[in-house]
Amino acid sequence: VAQKLTENGFGREKVAGILCGRTKEFTVGYLGVMKAGGAYVPLDPEYPQSRIEYMLNDSQADNLLVMDQYRELVEFYDKNVISSLDDVAEEAKEFELSVELTPPRPENLAYMIYTSGSTGKPKGVMIEHRNLLNLIEYLVSSRKMTPDFTVAEFASFCFDASVVDLFAPLTVGAMLYILPEGIRKDAVAVAKFVREENITTITIPTQIGELVTELLEEAPALRFATL
Repeated sequence: VAQKLTENGFGREKVAGILCGRTKEFTVGYLGVMKAGGAYVPLDPEYPQSRIEYMLNDSQADNLLVMDQYRELVEFYDKNVISSLDDVAEEAKEFELSVELTPPRPENLAYMIYTSGSTGKPKGVMIEHRNLLNLIEYLVSSRKMTPDFTVAEFASFCFDASVVDLFAPLTVGAMLYILPEGIRKDAVAVAKFVREENITTITIPTQIGELVTELLEEAPALRFATL
């Protein structure tokens, strides 16, 4: 992913949209974007097409990473489209990097997340790498995270709460689970998932979080549940 972006002229202070739904390919996408030196804008396939178009135009994203199942949502997009995320695992088996990647600097943009737009047009909130690194270091040190942690990512990728769980576990070699869309609105299913997968850390909205915690009387592996 990073190589394909670099070949498209991608790099520092440039933005790429990611439209993957709640899949492991989203992780491949944002890590690839950052390895190429740029920033990512998460796009939710449940958004109206008009909102997706607005976010891509407003962020000036010249590259878009997309899963094949969502291509129809971005038929309007006429810039660089990288649609091989469906096949990235297979392609990686014999891959050899043949371009020089540009690492980001602390002051460079890491990601841009848009507000809900409830009071008008959505606005992009821009976060630099140094801010993200400070958050990661705080989470790792305060939670004493180690490779034996198993973190469940619950929040929408389009909300900043997602960042709490997307990055820290990977920096220490821990496991990251992305909760499937099908169970995120079902407190019983979420609680069952936390128990059966021995989740150690989860960040979850208060409303459903209170229901989930009531159902988690027996979840011995759980160490941190942030509501």
